[in-house]
Amino acid sequence: MKQDIELIINVIPKISPLNWAQGDILIQTDDYAEEVDFVSIADITTRAANGSTISVYREGDTLGLLEAIYDVRRIGTAIYSKNTQLFSLDRITYLQMLQDYPQLLSEIKLQVDNRIKEVKPFIEDATILNRSNYEVMQDYQRKINKIKKIIEQLQKTEDSNDIIDTDKNQLQIFYRPILNQLIV
Repeated sequence: MKQDIELIINVIPKISPLNWAQGDILIQTDDYAEEVDFVSIADITTRAANGSTISVYREGDTLGLLEAIYDVRRIGTAIYSKNTQLFSLDRITYLQMLQDYPQLLSEIKLQVDNRIKEVKPFIEDATILNRSNYEVMQDYQRKINKIKKIIEQLQKTEDSNDIIDTDKNQLQIFYRPILNQLIV
């Protein structure tokens, strides 16, 4: 119960409501998932490049789950069949939530397993089908730890008196090697 309340307090402020009109395109084939969308009011059809229907999302469904967790490109284009309301959570926050609240992971694993079965005919790169959720979560934990370490380095640098010249260009030159680590 305490963890449920913590989860709500920590995650709810980070969720953004989104409204879309009929015919709008939310995602396109080959986009990367930067967020996970929770469907409130919708009829969203995802279609493969050849026009065939991959799936239809309705109230209570989660859009982008597979792509966000496995860090793969989207396999279809999502088009709204009617005016739609979603709640969106950025991918990094979502993955951190799964790390912080492991009781959610078993529920998410079921959703991901079902989604993989549903989209299997549309996946050209089957490597994601061979990785366990545990392996994926380990990868994300390493990425999160790397980002935390870089942030700590930045904070230590800001606290030190080593930088006397605060000219913007000088700071950019100083931070560039650290920021380049984020890209790797």
